[in-house]
Amino acid sequence: MKNPLLLFILIFLASCTTKPPVEKPVTGNKDQLTQFFIRCRSDLDNARQVIVSQDIVKNLSHLQNMNAGGKKYYLLERENITRMLNAVTEGIYSDYILINAGGIIIYTRDNNEIFSKNVRSHLKNSVLEECYNKKAEGVYFSDVRRFSNFDGTDLIFVSGKVSGDNSFPGLLILQVDISKIMELVEPNTAIVGMDGTYRYHAERNLIDTPCAYFSSIDIGAGHEASPRHLKLPEGRTITYRVFNYENVKWVFVTEK
Repeated sequence: MKNPLLLFILIFLASCTTKPPVEKPVTGNKDQLTQFFIRCRSDLDNARQVIVSQDIVKNLSHLQNMNAGGKKYYLLERENITRMLNAVTEGIYSDYILINAGGIIIYTRDNNEIFSKNVRSHLKNSVLEECYNKKAEGVYFSDVRRFSNFDGTDLIFVSGKVSGDNSFPGLLILQVDISKIMELVEPNTAIVGMDGTYRYHAERNLIDTPCAYFSSIDIGAGHEASPRHLKLPEGRTITYRVFNYENVKWVFVTEK
């Protein structure tokens, strides 16, 4: 084509009418449990980006080092941080917890009892120290834990290191009430760990006790396998499913 101006106009019009590629959802063919854990990981990534972009760890650590006046400013910052984290997460979390590099809890959405405590000393052997010690491993999902220093609810904790863009490093933890997971499975379902003990059971006295029929469960069935049925000697039949997601390895058993 001899007219370069006309050629430019045609290319411009073509680019305007070309639709950008549409990203296909990666969870379209995943079951609800897997989608839940994928969502938690995605929310953690989104929340970490907010914390890095606003250099929140640095600002809150500075307030920690101030005298009593710092508390007033923290309460204002807390409200703003909560609003920002709510905007990029799905609203399924019972708390957000932010820990600085020294192990000090510099932000919680709700749990005032643990605020400003050091997970390496005041909360030693807690699930928060466990998450802190796993910070080099990428995203970490805790097992079911009962955080007795708060309200005794059965919880899991999703944690990941906060770093980048010359911001102060830290650790962000999303706290999930186990009820959010149990809503996705049938009634009368319990969670059994790979050591054969109940991680969660509606009869709370059974938590951390051995599952009597665990040795009969085929734990090698694989995550994608269909639910399996097991007839117990006393005549009851249970349905079970092996579930794996990253470091989470559980068996969901429905006892009827």
